[in-house]
Amino acid sequence: MQALSWGWDSPATIALALAGLAALGGFGALELRTRYPLLDIGLLRVRPLRGIVLAMFTAQFTITSFIIYMATFFQHVLGYGPLLASLALAPAVVTQPVFSILTGRLTDRIGARGPALVGYLLAAAALAWLALFVDNDSYALLLPGLLLLAPAVAPMFTSLLTDLSNEVAAEERGDANALVLTVRWIGAATGTMVLGVVIHAGKGSIPGPGPYATALAILSGAALAGALACFVLLDRRPRG
Repeated sequence: MQALSWGWDSPATIALALAGLAALGGFGALELRTRYPLLDIGLLRVRPLRGIVLAMFTAQFTITSFIIYMATFFQHVLGYGPLLASLALAPAVVTQPVFSILTGRLTDRIGARGPALVGYLLAAAALAWLALFVDNDSYALLLPGLLLLAPAVAPMFTSLLTDLSNEVAAEERGDANALVLTVRWIGAATGTMVLGVVIHAGKGSIPGPGPYATALAILSGAALAGALACFVLLDRRPRG
């Protein structure tokens, strides 16, 4: 929160970031040793659950950062007001309830791996498109990427959350959901920080389109990492 005024490379910013990482690592080590952990990290021994956790980290890293920083792009670079910036983002998100329903039904039939993999690959392609055209100051050129992202988001989340309960015993589902939810918001915080460093490296100066292109390319790479986690670690067919 203070990095824009302190500087992203200031000793205070770096020290607090390292302290946060150390605290997170220490918490993880403690949870693995205690008999009754607050967060059951030991569930990561289940191979498909590792895939879900890794993929959901990249999904929240990608989508949270995208929404935050594309809104600032529309305002700072294209000169839109807050309301118009929100409407500009709408093609990517307004249809999510419909796609979530369709994704849930498809996941019940064929499993999570296929829909999730398609979702992450679509997201990577959409973000790559946006990275390619973000420096043209043209919303019309960005619109195809936003529309391509619309059917990608639901499979990135819904298919994996639908599959989560099938990968652990009934008595472990609460712990598994807590683990995934925690990792998701760590992903959101990490993505916000990483893109903040990329976009606002100039100590609060208003960035041009160049840093946004780099940020979107990073998000495209994160979506590809999620696709890899789904491909390697998730089961091919639904259980039961």
